[in-house]
Amino acid sequence: MVRLISAFATGATYLFLDEPLDGLDTIQRKRALGFILKQATSTQVSILIASHQLQELESIADRILVLKQGSLVKDFYLERLRSTAIKVQFVFVTKEIPSIIRENATLLSVEGRVLTYLFEELPQELEENIKETKPVLFERLPVSIEDIIRSQSTKDPDYQMMNQEEC
Repeated sequence: MVRLISAFATGATYLFLDEPLDGLDTIQRKRALGFILKQATSTQVSILIASHQLQELESIADRILVLKQGSLVKDFYLERLRSTAIKVQFVFVTKEIPSIIRENATLLSVEGRVLTYLFEELPQELEENIKETKPVLFERLPVSIEDIIRSQSTKDPDYQMMNQEEC
């Protein structure tokens, strides 16, 4: 907390915080997040936070940059993403995954027969075409930052094949 207070006390226009919540207990994490949010709204400061604690940042972040092996692989605004991205769980009668899903979504996880995919967009026409494949289960789920990060790492074709073989 002392480091956070010191960082904001500098009056800098930009703050780069590396894992600012590490080492804090649950109560202190909430206080630190509250402090960061209060400072961000009451001062003219832009804050860049590097963190692996995605759930905690989801409530305060408005823009997410995803870095992989030193390169920027995704740059998005959460509100825009939340208004378009859709996470869907599927179960199909057979192990065959319809090509319309494989071509339009990213596989996030496989748990037994339950497949979870992320669609960056799911227009009504595409959804209707998917439903024509007669999935046993078609359930929309809330999208999280973690889903977006996982969707970037799972775009690796080897990951996709490995998980589709598990179905």
